[in-house]
Parts: sequence; C-alpha cells; structure tokens
Amino acid sequence: MEKIQVFLREEQRQQLRKIAARTGQRQSTLIRRGVDLIIEETTESAKQWHSALQAIKGIWSDKDDLEIHSQDFREQFSRRFKQTH
Repeated sequence: MEKIQVFLREEQRQQLRKIAARTGQRQSTLIRRGVDLIIEETTESAKQWHSALQAIKGIWSDKDDLEIHSQDFREQFSRRFKQTH
C-alpha cells in the first residue's frame, strides 16, 4: 500500500469519523472502500458505453442514402431550433 494525503471538508471528516465509530472500521478502510466503489462505478460505466457502442456499430452500414437523411435532419434541426436574436 502507498500512503497518500487527502483533504476533507469538515462535514466529510465528521461523517467519516461517525461511520467508523458506528461500524468499528478504521477511517482508512472506509476511504479505500470509497475509492474502490468509484473505480468499480467508473469501470462499469465504461463497459456499458462500450457495449452500447458495439451494439450500434454498423447499424447503417447497409444504407446508401445517408447524405439525404443527414441533410434532412440538419434542415429539421435548423427549423426547430432557430436562434432568436
């Protein structure tokens, strides 16, 4: 393990101390658990994005008229979201 320093807001420090007292766990253990949760959440989110992108990969590969659809989409967008000056 490597020692690092972190700065906590006063309310974070107080809550961490209370949770440690209530659970009987060290504050450092709770902080490591929090870091693990963030890593897991971020990794899972990235996996979900990757899966979603893989699922739509090539979705329009059989289309040969994308330029027409693209132009139509841009025109509709411009009509709906005209900038007011």
